[in-house]
Amino acid sequence: MGRVWDLPIPPDEKLLLLALADHADHNGENIRPGNRLLVEKTGFTERKIQRLLKRFLDSGLLTITEHAQGGRGMYRVYAMHPEYAPAPRAPRSGWSGRGAETKGEVIAPAAVTPIEDAPSESPDPGDDQQVQSLTASFARFWAVWPKPVEKKAALAQWRKLQPSPELVETIIAAVERHKLTRKWQEGYIKAPHRWLRDENWEDDVEADIVAINTALPSWVHLLPGETATQVGPDSWDLVDSTGRRRLIRPDYHGVIWDERKHRSSEGRRTFAALVERAKEGRQVA
Repeated sequence: MGRVWDLPIPPDEKLLLLALADHADHNGENIRPGNRLLVEKTGFTERKIQRLLKRFLDSGLLTITEHAQGGRGMYRVYAMHPEYAPAPRAPRSGWSGRGAETKGEVIAPAAVTPIEDAPSESPDPGDDQQVQSLTASFARFWAVWPKPVEKKAALAQWRKLQPSPELVETIIAAVERHKLTRKWQEGYIKAPHRWLRDENWEDDVEADIVAINTALPSWVHLLPGETATQVGPDSWDLVDSTGRRRLIRPDYHGVIWDERKHRSSEGRRTFAALVERAKEGRQVA
């Protein structure tokens, strides 16, 4: 919360940001107060709070980390990034700075004493280079991530992480290894910002990696664009680019279950009859 006090933002924005920071954890995350509570804390209308929240989100000062289910429906969970505070807005003309304008009264501007020998501040070119480097490295990460969702939250986490070139290579290599795990191939993939936050690139996933296109039975012929994944002893999943699945299992006795042919009730009966016929053929042999 201390960093919020130092931000160069208007008082109304600072008040709302302090109310949000009051609900944040030590990482500035897990902020989930409802608008009604923010109305009570700030005295603002709900419409004004929504307008200020949009300004925070547009600037990157806030990011949405998840949409959660609550007692009254869906609600947002925010994370705060004070380093991306919006630039201060210029005061409106005629505003005295203390209260409302006085009709018919001319308010003289306060005298300003110049500061001699004040050093002029110029932007550090190194900052621009760092931003460009982070943007480029994040683009590489995003290109290999298999489920591109919640990009803004992932970018905010990437900026917070500020990975070195060596760590970037480690993260990208870890993503490629995770792609080979059964969990990821079945679609159970964590949101990218959480994966980065939890440093999951350090996880040992070797035991969960499945073999691809290895030790297929000689009687199995892959269709164009089809990939075989071994999921167990004498068991394979054959999946093509459209998501069509064909399954090989020991108890199918050499009959391949085809999702397009055998998913319906009639197809299941046909498949069961084929398996029974194959079992009888093996017993006779």
